[in-house]
Amino acid sequence: MNAAREAIAENEPKKEESLWTEALNYAGQSISYGNTSSAKSLRQEALLQIDKINGGISTVYNRANQSILPQGLNITEIASSGQYTYALDSTSGSVFRFVSSGSGLSLDSSFSCTPGIYKEFQNEDESLKVGPLVDYVILPSGNPHSFVLAGIDADANILYCSGYAANQAGRLIKPSTEKFSVDAIALSNNALYVLDTEASAVWEFIYSKSDGFCFEPSNFYGSYSPYLSDVIDFAMYKDYAYYLKSNGTFLLCDYTGYRPDCKTITDIQSDDGSAHIDLSLHRFKKIMVNNSPDNSIYIMDAGMQTLLNLSVKGNFIRYIVPNRSSEDVSQIAEATGFGITGQNRLLWGYRNELYIGNMP
Repeated sequence: MNAAREAIAENEPKKEESLWTEALNYAGQSISYGNTSSAKSLRQEALLQIDKINGGISTVYNRANQSILPQGLNITEIASSGQYTYALDSTSGSVFRFVSSGSGLSLDSSFSCTPGIYKEFQNEDESLKVGPLVDYVILPSGNPHSFVLAGIDADANILYCSGYAANQAGRLIKPSTEKFSVDAIALSNNALYVLDTEASAVWEFIYSKSDGFCFEPSNFYGSYSPYLSDVIDFAMYKDYAYYLKSNGTFLLCDYTGYRPDCKTITDIQSDDGSAHIDLSLHRFKKIMVNNSPDNSIYIMDAGMQTLLNLSVKGNFIRYIVPNRSSEDVSQIAEATGFGITGQNRLLWGYRNELYIGNMP
């Protein structure tokens, strides 16, 4: 393959990575047509070379789910709290709960957080239908209703899910705009933030432990909102926001002043020059903040099963890659979800399977 031969002779890292990425895409197409051994070898070599250019630090992943999960599941959003790990199945729009143990994760069959008709929160004489959930957030402990998480459907209906009591439903008060979409949500600074790509806005809903999300929204950026219609995922941390765009780059917004100071990040370099990552060459799909213990950003490359780890100000920390000799991970064409467990371990979702590895 010409791109691989050219990459071997190339000395400029950015051009070399571009050529190896071209070779990787070619190998992927060949495998989809016939699973030839030469294409698999080319894919493996391309992955190893890209990992090297990006200064990758490897870790080994193993299957995490102790029992086989139902076929048809598509695990996307993964989050942890204490001994529990939660995972959104985008096929059914339900959130599953897993219990951590020394040998992996076991499905908690006693937990239910699924679409349906529920008593309305703080108005149990009424019922409310909640559709398939598109995202969820883990709620702070100590709320009087024993709710552990809140999921949201595409019509801004909220499902408050409990670990042992009855679930209840509520409605977000929609903003008075012509268009409104629920693309993703985040909980930070005692508020729920809703990404609305239709209006190119982020809406802020104040959270109350006793009253939930019952307040009218405000436009987080007001008239100073950056362009957000091409954002596919986002994360919040104190006065910082991170918006992952469909082309792999991301927008970092610092809102410590009167107006948000937003800049587009297209490439990342380590201080010592050992790593240079062109974001446009990666298939970054998800971005998250890990609040403990390091307060940093993780961006998931679904196709390569890698993680770009940055400081809250966007500085390079490390680039985590899977051990390419691992039989499990090498078979994954594209990951569907990512999260970090309470034990600070990395967790990947691939359809109805989970993989876990130690933080390197």
